[in-house]
Amino acid sequence: MKRVAESAAAIAALASQISDRTLVEFIADGDKAALKLFYLRHSARVYRFVARLTGSEFAAAETVNDVFLAVWRDAKQFKGESQVATWLLKIAIARFKSLSQYRRRSEVPPDQHVLRISLRMRQTALPP
Repeated sequence: MKRVAESAAAIAALASQISDRTLVEFIADGDKAALKLFYLRHSARVYRFVARLTGSEFAAAETVNDVFLAVWRDAKQFKGESQVATWLLKIAIARFKSLSQYRRRSEVPPDQHVLRISLRMRQTALPP
C-alpha cells in the first residue's frame, strides 16, 4: 500500500510539471490522458465561474461538460496568444451565452402558451 501511495505521489509530481500549454498541445494531438489531467486541473474553476454567472448548479455542470468538449474539439485552434486559463474562460462564456440563448428561444411566454392551448382546443372541438 505504501508503494502505491509513493507511485501516486510521483505521478502527481510529474503531472504538476506539465504546463497547461503543453497539455493543450497534447490534447490537440488527441491525447485523452492530457484532457483528463486538464479537466482535473480546471473543471472546478470553470464550474465556480459559470455557477456565479448562472446561479444554477445544473446549468454550471452542463456548461462545464460543453466547455471541455469544446477544448477537445478546438485545441488545435489555441494559438498561445493568451493564457490558457483566459482561453478556457472565454470558451465558458461563449458556451454560457449559447446555452442562455437556446433556453430563451425555447421558453414560451405564458400568454402565448395559453393562446396555443386555446387554439388546439378549438381545432379539436367537434363542430356544433
